[in-house]
Amino acid sequence: NFGHDSRNTHLDERICLVTGAGSGIGRQLVIALARRGWKVAGIDRNRDRLENLEQNLRDQHLGFSWGVADVREVALLKREIEKLASRLGPFGLLIASAGSAGKTLALTMQPELIARIIDTNLIGVSNTIAAVLPGMVERRRGHVVAISSLASFRGLPAQMAYCASKAGLNALMQSLWLDVKDHGVFVTTVCPGYTSTPQTAGM
Repeated sequence: NFGHDSRNTHLDERICLVTGAGSGIGRQLVIALARRGWKVAGIDRNRDRLENLEQNLRDQHLGFSWGVADVREVALLKREIEKLASRLGPFGLLIASAGSAGKTLALTMQPELIARIIDTNLIGVSNTIAAVLPGMVERRRGHVVAISSLASFRGLPAQMAYCASKAGLNALMQSLWLDVKDHGVFVTTVCPGYTSTPQTAGM
């Protein structure tokens, strides 16, 4: 519940950062949070999608700040997040939603594709958290959310990279929670099932 519930005492002023904000689950989260009165910032590697989302929210008389970055590019990602935080204030909620998928068949293995998916879905989340977590720990307030998948719980046909990346993400988030739970930071891993998004088109 990221609404107006006064029990959300672990959050600063309702300021949120969403990665993968240009489409799919990330886009819908931005819209839902903005409608609930949050100040929302988005990161995506696709400028056109961000501009489209900004116009969509402007038509609803809602604000939205954004930056263009690939979560795999540490320096650029950190720089864009810092720009957004300087404009809106420190982020009390981070939702790491940026992700990548694709068929990865064992019989025709493509190491480059496997590496790219794992780099986005696992290392990209780590890069994002690293840019926001120090401030949360310093303030002893914050909530880190990662969008994983039911595919994290077992291997699926032709999805070895995606399943492995999400299984790794679950472990990353479990370890994160153990390290920060005594520092005022909450950690949540969300594991949706099949969701109709541009990423899953044709699957």
